[in-house]
Amino acid sequence: MGLIQFGLRFHYDVKITARETEIPRKNPLVVCAAFWAEVGTICAAPALDGAWLRAQVNRHFEETGEVELRYVDYGGYDRVKINQLRKIRSDFLSLPFQAAEVLLDNVVPLADEDHFSPQADAAVAEMTKGAVLVAQATDYDSATGLPLVELWNLMGDEMLSVNRALVERGLAQRLDQ
Repeated sequence: MGLIQFGLRFHYDVKITARETEIPRKNPLVVCAAFWAEVGTICAAPALDGAWLRAQVNRHFEETGEVELRYVDYGGYDRVKINQLRKIRSDFLSLPFQAAEVLLDNVVPLADEDHFSPQADAAVAEMTKGAVLVAQATDYDSATGLPLVELWNLMGDEMLSVNRALVERGLAQRLDQ
């Protein structure tokens, strides 16, 4: 159906330092064996700032030696080389995930498109990054089981509907049209 899918990050961040990955600092290139990084495995993946983020392996690409990851504390997906993943301490596995995956309700790609455009993705990022957001759950998606939400950006005394803004900017269409 092509609904916009993203993670909502909650009140605190879980970043992991190099010492907390159970990889000896003298040998930072030790990789996780392929059997360990099975689909569903929670691991540590490198972040741009040198920290490590908790991620879940979603899919393998054996031909390229890569995996698709879902960042469980920040939301979002990435495709990385499997040799970049690290095993994390078991106490980090007991922490609740800090991102919730949701779909924007009643918003679909423009006609004749099966995915949202990079411009639509950028608009969502612009309207949500660093903003105070309210997500009103309206239903559940029958195909994925994920919550459908009306997403609101609280801008001072005003509330901006992210769902409606995408349609008004011509980057999406309403499902109920």
